[in-house]
Amino acid sequence: MLRPLASILVVLLLLAACGGGDEGGSDASTTSQATTSTSAVEADASTTTSADTTTTTPEPTTTTTASATTDGSTTTTEAAEPVTEADETDWLTIAAGVTIVGFEGENASASNGVRAIDGEPTQIGFSNDASEPVVYVFELPAPTTFTAFSIPDTRNSPGNTTFFGSVEVAGSNTGPEEGFEVLVSNDFVELDEGQEAAHFTPSTSTPVRWIRLTLSGALHVEHEPGKTVVRFTELIGQGAQDPVPMGDRFNGVWELAFLDNPDGSGDLTQLRQDGSRVSGCIGFAMVNGTVTGNVVRLNGIDTRNDRPSAYLFVVGDDGRLRGMESTNNGVFRARIGRVSPEGTTTPCSQSEPEPIACGSVVYVNFDVNSATIRPDSTQVLDDLYEDLGAQEATVVGHTSTEGDADHNQDLSERRAQAVVDELVARGMPADQISSEGRGETEPLVRESDEASRSINRRVEIACG
Repeated sequence: MLRPLASILVVLLLLAACGGGDEGGSDASTTSQATTSTSAVEADASTTTSADTTTTTPEPTTTTTASATTDGSTTTTEAAEPVTEADETDWLTIAAGVTIVGFEGENASASNGVRAIDGEPTQIGFSNDASEPVVYVFELPAPTTFTAFSIPDTRNSPGNTTFFGSVEVAGSNTGPEEGFEVLVSNDFVELDEGQEAAHFTPSTSTPVRWIRLTLSGALHVEHEPGKTVVRFTELIGQGAQDPVPMGDRFNGVWELAFLDNPDGSGDLTQLRQDGSRVSGCIGFAMVNGTVTGNVVRLNGIDTRNDRPSAYLFVVGDDGRLRGMESTNNGVFRARIGRVSPEGTTTPCSQSEPEPIACGSVVYVNFDVNSATIRPDSTQVLDDLYEDLGAQEATVVGHTSTEGDADHNQDLSERRAQAVVDELVARGMPADQISSEGRGETEPLVRESDEASRSINRRVEIACG
């Protein structure tokens, strides 16, 4: 039986092992306040997509491709180019709305599980020589048909570190504990110099909602028992995903703690949702943002010191708020919000969701390396059209930093214009709305993973 993480779904990214969060390395939230209660790319350069992708490197290299055959053996071939973010979306990232259901194994942990889908190929350390398998189950926001999986940097490391010896990826459309069919089952091979990733072709194209990742064995164990650290990087999955219904659970009050201390005291948090609009407060930070798919992206300012913050959250079936926070341009850290008792009040209890207006940051999803707007952004565009009314405005496009700067500049211009075209199609006079692009030149947060990149991919509404 898999150990559930907070009993139901968890979508959290723990980057503390990569250097902490705020500048200065503090583990305490800079937005923290006491809890009170009244009753106890860019090659893709996606300016706003929640699912735009990650790969091991933007440079073309030779890769090892492994696929399962009908007799269970492994077929390995050489490919001239790796899959890159310009080619396909990685649907297995937290920024794409993926959640972790549970984990199993002596060396398994929630933090390592979420780092396996953070969109960053940094190696994750497990201990005890991989003496037993490590299992994680992830839930996708909608049925997804995978055509390829890849795992970067599977090579052995010098000293007392090595990589897992084999991987099994299984999919289910039934539930998190049943109905799984093996999609890939292979031994890892140690990559030659210059190779960046092992690629795997699934044995079936059945749509799935749950992915089970099983890691076992080790490439090499040459030290006394218990002294070898076994590593993993991340699971990347390409294919096609059904449209994701817009999340509508961003109403409530939570106590938002850190994943490494989920039962500790947290920041009193309240969010209110109206259509795609969400606003409220997280500790001392006043926040607002928009929902695309099942993910809300929020930007905030601390009322005490004007420090900026950015957040990416989902709400699970158990009502818990789960996601990541970056404060003062620090790396993202994992957070989890317990539902507060009924009657809990916050500094923003009397506030209402703010309209999308001048100065707003707006998140719109686009197809990979394209200015085509995805269907899950329809409500955002409807709300933007309604809220702007007769106000003259400029839609300003921004990208993340992958790939060529000139390409990102062009893509930001085309995507901003695509938003303008949608507003005009809804009835806004063409002489009332204009567009421009800023490319990758004005990031909101420091980029270290797909969550941070997805925050930087945005449009802003400028007036006057």
